Amino acid sequence: MAAPRPWTVLPHDPWERLTDNVWTVSGALPGVALRRRMTAVKLADGRVVIHGAACLEEPAMRELEAWGEPGVLIVPNPFQRLDAHAWKARYPGITVLCAKDADAAVSPGLAFAVPGHGAVIDGDVKATLTQVAAG
Repeated sequence: MAAPRPWTVLPHDPWERLTDNVWTVSGALPGVALRRRMTAVKLADGRVVIHGAACLEEPAMRELEAWGEPGVLIVPNPFQRLDAHAWKARYPGITVLCAKDADAAVSPGLAFAVPGHGAVIDGDVKATLTQVAAG
């Protein structure tokens, strides 16, 4: 297995604040014309759920950290795992969740923060997030 990708920043836009509790940022992908989007949702307890993680420049990361503590990282599919290992290394206590079909691609070399070496979502992500937020 290749070594996990280190914190590697690609060109990205500034944070866009959609609401008080939902931020998003879009940026480049290596070698393709498509852009990617990371979304951050602040929970009532102050933790931030990250969907589709992307490594950002330090000022943007400090802005996020001042807003709330990254506590949950959702890797929605195998194609959106590029920066998951780097995020886990930066935030060792973050809980990593992934769709069942992404588990094999995401978990090699990634130490999950939850018992059982990972939380695999089997079904509706929204229902699982409700459980995470309530816990």
